[in-house]
Amino acid sequence: MASSDKLIPQNKIQSKAILDGNGLFPHRNLSALASLLSWIAFLFILFFSSCNPAFSEIDTTRAVIHHTASPDWSVERLRKIHVEERGWDDVGYHFIIRKDGSIEKGRDIHKQGAHAKGRNNRIGIALTGYDEFTFSQINSLTALLAKFKIKDVERHHEQCPGKGLNVGGVLKNEDT
Repeated sequence: MASSDKLIPQNKIQSKAILDGNGLFPHRNLSALASLLSWIAFLFILFFSSCNPAFSEIDTTRAVIHHTASPDWSVERLRKIHVEERGWDDVGYHFIIRKDGSIEKGRDIHKQGAHAKGRNNRIGIALTGYDEFTFSQINSLTALLAKFKIKDVERHHEQCPGKGLNVGGVLKNEDT
C-alpha cells in the first residue's frame, strides 16, 4: 500500500491527481486555485499599477497653481478639511505655500493629486489666501517651480489663483 493511500482514503478522492499522482492536487482544487490566483492578480493590478489613478505617474514638468480661498492655514489644517469633510484620502495639493513663504509638503509627490479635475497628474501647488499674495509666497513659488524644472504652469481656473498672481510670469520669473 502506498503512503498516499494511508493519508487519503481512496473513496474520498473525487478526481484523478494531475501533479504528483498521490491525490494531493486533484483537478477541482487546481481549478479553484487558478481562479483564486486570477483574482489576486486582478486586485494587484487594480491597486498597484497605472490602472489605479492613485498610482499614476505624475508629470513633474507641469503644475497647476491654486489659492486656498482660506486664511493662512497650515497643510495639516487643510488636510483635516479634505479628509474629514470631503472624504479624500489626503490633502489635495502636493505643496502649500504660506504667507511667510514657507513651503509645506502635502500629498506625496508620486501620488496623483486631488486638485484639478482632468489635471490631477500634474503637481498641485496652492498659495494660502484669496487674491493677494505676499512677495515671499511668489518667491517661494518661483523657487519651487525651478526646483522641479517645471516647463508648463496653469491656473486652476479663471478666478483661481486670483488676480494677484501672474501665473505665466512666475515661470518666466517676471514681476507679478
